[in-house]
Amino acid sequence: RWTPHVILTAKERTMLYVNYVAGSGAFSDDGRNQSRSDVALVARVMPLDANHNPVEAEAEDFYSTVTGSSKSRDMRGTTLKAVTRLQGPCAVKFARRTSKTNGHKGTVISDIKLRDVYEVAPLRDDVFGDTTKVKVCIPSTSAALAVKRRKFNTVVTRMLPRYQGNGQFSDNLYPTNNCADILCGASLDPHIGRRDKDEIDYDNIYAVLGPNGEVEQYTGTPLCAEFCYTFDNADISDQESLAMVASVAGCTLYRRGAKIRAHFEKRTYYSRMLFCHRNKWPRSEKSTRTYGKIKQKDGVIYRYTSSEDYGEVTIVLPLNANPINPEDIDGAGVANEVQAHFLAHRALGKLLHGRTEVEFRGLPEANLLLPGYRILNADNTRPKVQDGEVTGQEGLMVFTSQEIRLEDGKEYYAHLQLPDATVDRVQILPGPEARSFQLTRPTRLSLETRPDAYTRAMYAVVEAQDTTKAKPLLVTEISPNDDTTAVVRGINYDERYYEHDEDF
Repeated sequence: RWTPHVILTAKERTMLYVNYVAGSGAFSDDGRNQSRSDVALVARVMPLDANHNPVEAEAEDFYSTVTGSSKSRDMRGTTLKAVTRLQGPCAVKFARRTSKTNGHKGTVISDIKLRDVYEVAPLRDDVFGDTTKVKVCIPSTSAALAVKRRKFNTVVTRMLPRYQGNGQFSDNLYPTNNCADILCGASLDPHIGRRDKDEIDYDNIYAVLGPNGEVEQYTGTPLCAEFCYTFDNADISDQESLAMVASVAGCTLYRRGAKIRAHFEKRTYYSRMLFCHRNKWPRSEKSTRTYGKIKQKDGVIYRYTSSEDYGEVTIVLPLNANPINPEDIDGAGVANEVQAHFLAHRALGKLLHGRTEVEFRGLPEANLLLPGYRILNADNTRPKVQDGEVTGQEGLMVFTSQEIRLEDGKEYYAHLQLPDATVDRVQILPGPEARSFQLTRPTRLSLETRPDAYTRAMYAVVEAQDTTKAKPLLVTEISPNDDTTAVVRGINYDERYYEHDEDF
């Protein structure tokens, strides 16, 4: 019995691909033994007359067989690939040539379904310019056929120009996973960043993230400056994607003037800025001290993709422990063990040793800060904090906005903000006036004391043994306000955050 014929209309058609499926298998069973039941099938292709009716007399028959199994009762199937004499529109119908019972006594399972009929035409051109052509052959197993929308994953390496210095890139393309190449390539891409060349500080980005840059020299390997990821979400913004690229190398992107630059967070012995009551909004400071683990997290689960078998790898820290409430981190863009080790241990260090969280509203100079900066903060939530603004300097004599109280027999130090965005720590002695002190040595740079300066030098005076009144903070977040102030959030700075940075 023939199926009703179907009209195929493709003008360039030269072949037919037909998928037959025995969904319940093809076998017979007499109660003791199972034997295979092969089913022969025929597809008849007929040309069309002027009224688009099939011409049976000029038909072509194409034969195929669904092979059964004497062992398996899973789905069976076959694909007929028929090359026809005629090209273009035609009619096609199908029939079964093997009896459903085949004279067998017992149970016969051999129902055949017509799954797909494809019109096939030759490609006009096998060169597609900038498009990559991939052919995939998938066996027609029950699991494979159950997939409604076919997906195909493969490993590729991006090709980008190579930076040659002075804002110039090569004409040729090279395979690369380097963060600097990707940041610049994505920023200049007409479909992604759409930025002008003048908007990017190439020298800074390559000095930080490029080959033999700051990240590579600090960690001892170029693996920590790699980014391996495919953006498959059209809703992600350019800023989000670039921030994601920089973050896998421990970096933050920021804008100075009109140019985009990169900052690498690492162990440092100098604070960049000093904040005291003179450059913080009155009564805006909050300090939270935790005597357990920060956010009640007791470990880290870090997930990344292996570059060897491209499967998911999980790092659980601390080692040889079973965290009850771990921080779960998705290392998107990380594809090597060294980089995952570097980032996972940093995250663990901040959970274990981050004991104090500080928030304050800083005056306009707070907008110069970045996440990852180390700053010095005079703790204005405590009483008797000696901090303020430097109003003048004469040699080693420093004049201050507040009175200075130095007790006899105790050693004191002054933390002083320098114009090069660093803080100097100098031992001091009492000065001739209540609002003054004397340095025991010159500061590395002259203090800024002009009244019309953007910001004058700040100071914080502490006793040698006192570590509570002025403490280094690691900035974690900056939230600018409309009135040019900014909310600064940070945690206590601790060198143990970075103790595994150079394990490579």
